[in-house]
Amino acid sequence: MYLKNIQDNCYLNEELLQKVIKAYKYLMLLMYQYCDKMKEISLLWKQVYEKSIKYLDVHNTSQAYNIFSKVMSSLTGTEKEQTEIINIYIREYFRYIKNEYHSIHDMSDIVDCNKDIYNKYLDKLINTKENLYKEKDITK
Repeated sequence: MYLKNIQDNCYLNEELLQKVIKAYKYLMLLMYQYCDKMKEISLLWKQVYEKSIKYLDVHNTSQAYNIFSKVMSSLTGTEKEQTEIINIYIREYFRYIKNEYHSIHDMSDIVDCNKDIYNKYLDKLINTKENLYKEKDITK
């Protein structure tokens, strides 16, 4: 009964952690797309800034465009760092835990197999003893 509980627990944890890992993987994809979009916006602000310098817009307006570009570029870098932290420290941790449960599940399968072998030999021994007892031959 304990072995069955261990196997069920391992199987359910593996399955759930695999779903968590896939969800984080999808989240990483979205975060990378988000970073790419922010980088694109930063480049657009830079183009607007360069255009305003070229056509001699008001200095404050030009500087605002430059600041917008730098802010978006900075946010992009920060978001990429956060994405990498989530990927390395969270997703990889859950992958490690899932693999631990998989190892325990593999070991429980070995125990289950050995239990079956033991039971088979025990049944064979009991049958042999019963047959010998029926014959009432003590020498065997």
